Amino acid sequence: MPLDDSELTVVLSNLLNNAIEAASKSEKKVIEISTEYYEGKYIIEVSNSVDNLTKSMVADISKIRFSTKGTGRGYGLYNVKNIVEKYKGKVNMSLEEDIFNVLIEI
Repeated sequence: MPLDDSELTVVLSNLLNNAIEAASKSEKKVIEISTEYYEGKYIIEVSNSVDNLTKSMVADISKIRFSTKGTGRGYGLYNVKNIVEKYKGKVNMSLEEDIFNVLIEI
């Protein structure tokens, strides 16, 4: 994987921390994590249940200081996106019903 250890730690810890926090506040309490190497790309996918996210918010969620959790937050997914884009990778986020999904391809 092209990311160094500290970058991979930032990516995984932010994704997992966000998933745990959001799922703990939702009714379903679902978290799914998968990693694979497919067709020359590393894939990291984290999905979790949410209660306070709408489809219109998904486009803004990786912008700096955007947070559904209060003030002084909103740097995690912004940092993840910057690290992934540094390596010409992609971050795709989506919301289907009450499941938020982050798919990273590097």
